[in-house]
Amino acid sequence: MEVTVVEATNIPSEPVLGIHTDHVRRQANLTVNSPFVVPHPDVEISAMEVSLFQNLASHVLPEDATDMLCRIPVRTPDGTATQVRLRINGAPDSSASEASVEYLARHQLQNRIEELIRDVLTDQPEEPFKHMLKRLRLSRGEELKAPGATSSVSKVARPPAGPRDAKPP
Repeated sequence: MEVTVVEATNIPSEPVLGIHTDHVRRQANLTVNSPFVVPHPDVEISAMEVSLFQNLASHVLPEDATDMLCRIPVRTPDGTATQVRLRINGAPDSSASEASVEYLARHQLQNRIEELIRDVLTDQPEEPFKHMLKRLRLSRGEELKAPGATSSVSKVARPPAGPRDAKPP
C-alpha cells in the first residue's frame, strides 16, 4: 500500500507521518508528493490510523554506547530548554548478529520461508501448515506416507530459490 501526502500547510518543522494498520506500524519524515510504502500481507485491512508527529529532538549515540547514561537536549515550542535522559544497558553482540546472517544465507532459510508463504498464498490449502510441511519434506526428498502405505505425492520438488536481495556480509 502507498500513502502520498498531496498537500500540507502550516505544519510544524520536521513533521513525521505515522501509519498503523492491523499488523504494521511505520513512520517516516513527512514529504509532500513522495509515496510512503506501508508493507502489508495480501489481506484486507480493517482499519488504518494516520498520525502526525513533530520531531522534538534527535541525538546520535556513539557506536560504543553501552552501559551509559545519555542526555538528549530538547527545546520545546515555547523555547524552554529541557532534556530526555536515557540509560543504555548492554550492546548488541555483533558477532552473534553476523553469525545469524551467515547461517540464514548458508541454509537459504529466508528464501525458503518466503517461497513457502508464496506457495500457501497461491495454493490456499485448507491446512496451510501441513501444506508447508509437505513442501519442506518434498524438498528434502522424504516420503510423506505412513510406514507400509503408498503415496501419490511426487518426490520431485522445486529447488530452493537462490538468493534474492539479501547478500551475506
